[in-house]
Amino acid sequence: MRAKQGRDSEKGTEDSFMSESVYFIVPGEVIAKGRPRFSMVGGYAKAYTPKRTSDYEKKVRDCYLAEVPYQPMKWSNKEPLEIVLNVYVEIPKSASKKAKTEMLLHGYPTKKSDCDNYLKSICDALNGVAYSDDCQIVIATVNKMWSETPKAEITIRSVSR
Repeated sequence: MRAKQGRDSEKGTEDSFMSESVYFIVPGEVIAKGRPRFSMVGGYAKAYTPKRTSDYEKKVRDCYLAEVPYQPMKWSNKEPLEIVLNVYVEIPKSASKKAKTEMLLHGYPTKKSDCDNYLKSICDALNGVAYSDDCQIVIATVNKMWSETPKAEITIRSVSR
């Protein structure tokens, strides 16, 4: 966990507020939020999250709690937050050495999945763990890049004016 101190732009002096942030990594393939599935239970349709998505959301929660073991629900339910999500997508095994080098230096993956679905899976996973609800997120940045090692890097910080 890293704490950063802000500056008061009007006075040009140090503020008393601390802009808290948490940075953590979720190793492995990043799983985008899957579409809800439906089943019939007692004559009623019931929606549920696909197993692959729910397993990944548990992994995200576990990685967050490993970074901040003594401060679950770090941010209050009224505090505005910013999230920065860096998604590293694995380069296909079939790519040539030249293609791999080009992808790493200049390429961005435009294949499935969409950035918003990656963000949704991370934000939903942290509901009730890092923050009360993902409606607290007022600024979100998602970057999707090629990598030889798939992973998600997540930074959450409080937003103050």
